[in-house]
Amino acid sequence: MTKLGREYWQEAHDTGKKEGIEEGREEGRDEERRLIAEKLLRKGMDLDSIVESTGLTPEEVGELQDRITITT
Repeated sequence: MTKLGREYWQEAHDTGKKEGIEEGREEGRDEERRLIAEKLLRKGMDLDSIVESTGLTPEEVGELQDRITITT
């Protein structure tokens, strides 16, 4: 492999790694927001307050609420 080829490969590898790390962090933040929303639902907080507090959409919170209702 040429020097230019190695440099290109390394840059692409580093970029992909950074993107993967950021994607993992975002997934972790999303999961944490869902867990918090579930706790708030179980405590009886209203949907609008949960949406405002977590940044989840009303649909996402509604799905969590449905899941909690089904399993409870």
